[in-house]
Amino acid sequence: MAGMAQRLLLFMTGKQWKTRKCPTSEQLRGPGSTPRGGAPERCTHGGRVDGRVKLMGTHNPGRVMKSTLVILLVVIATLGATQSVRAEADLSLTKTVDNTNGNLGETVTYTITVSNGGPSAATGVVAEDGFPAGKLSYISDTPSQGSYDDATGEWLVGTIAAGASATLEIVVQVLVDTNSDPVTNTAEVTAANEPDPDSVPDNSGVSPDEDDTDSVTIHDKAKATDLGIVKVDSQDPIAIDEPLAYTLTVTNHGPDKTDSKKGHEVVAEDRLPTGVVFVSTAGTDPDFVCVYDPVEHEVVCRRT
Repeated sequence: MAGMAQRLLLFMTGKQWKTRKCPTSEQLRGPGSTPRGGAPERCTHGGRVDGRVKLMGTHNPGRVMKSTLVILLVVIATLGATQSVRAEADLSLTKTVDNTNGNLGETVTYTITVSNGGPSAATGVVAEDGFPAGKLSYISDTPSQGSYDDATGEWLVGTIAAGASATLEIVVQVLVDTNSDPVTNTAEVTAANEPDPDSVPDNSGVSPDEDDTDSVTIHDKAKATDLGIVKVDSQDPIAIDEPLAYTLTVTNHGPDKTDSKKGHEVVAEDRLPTGVVFVSTAGTDPDFVCVYDPVEHEVVCRRT
């Protein structure tokens, strides 16, 4: 390449190579030979000039070989061309929750992860994770990079290097009974400067093949409980006008617990026999409230 640049410089500075017909027996003169007249000279032999460039047609002595300049320009232009490479960043997003059975009044933590499969770095990355109105209440967020706006649901991620990832944790409180009203929400990559080969940002994941969007559902499914009750009296037989005490013991044999906050109400009823008069009631569980119903002549206990 250095030699080509030098030859081009000779032409551009006004120096000219001339040709003359050499006898068959004459040997080619070497580069730099200077005949009378001052200008460096080349001779042709066997259809070649100085053994380098093939001459087409008949060339007269003294003719300037400007065709050599054209060839050199073409070669230099070709070798100097550069090939541009299109940047691409294959972004993917996953979303998880620490408790898929979260229910009314409980807190859950969502984790959103945006990964860049390359081959280029992804710049200007933005993801969105909003929440259904009236079902979840924002508490806090912790991004590994960038910033999250709970009002808009936008996470300004920024730049993710090829092969790297960024995460965002969002803590919320559940405002509904997810047993009857499951809560589903979706996170998606909504912007990036580089094109993604298999996904389109901010299109709600219309194609099942796209991997830049993900959803998760919180659903507190029906629980399995095994409740039992045992009733005993204080003494038997009993004399008239003597106090008599009944003790009721309610046991949950599982496997799941009951929770009044989730609508799991436990009710125990004890209809009193004829010939006894209700006096009072007391329990060991403060969440159990027992009330006497004089119409039905029974005691009803509810775990609130």
